[in-house]
Amino acid sequence: MILLAVPRAVLAPLRAVVSIEREIRGLRDDVRALQAGVDRIGDATENLETKVDELGVHLDAVGALATRFGRFGARRP
Repeated sequence: MILLAVPRAVLAPLRAVVSIEREIRGLRDDVRALQAGVDRIGDATENLETKVDELGVHLDAVGALATRFGRFGARRP
């Protein structure tokens, strides 16, 4: 019986190491997926900033037109 207990005592830590290694691999995959999601959010944020900047230019142009039309309207009798 003592001979059977020794291999189990030796193999138990090895099984734990294999389990830990499997968990680490799973965590690596999770971190990669998380990084891909962060990259997509970053790209979307840049696209949104570009669109907001373009909208600001259009709003400035509309404001300039409104000012001109306002001036024309003020000149009418």
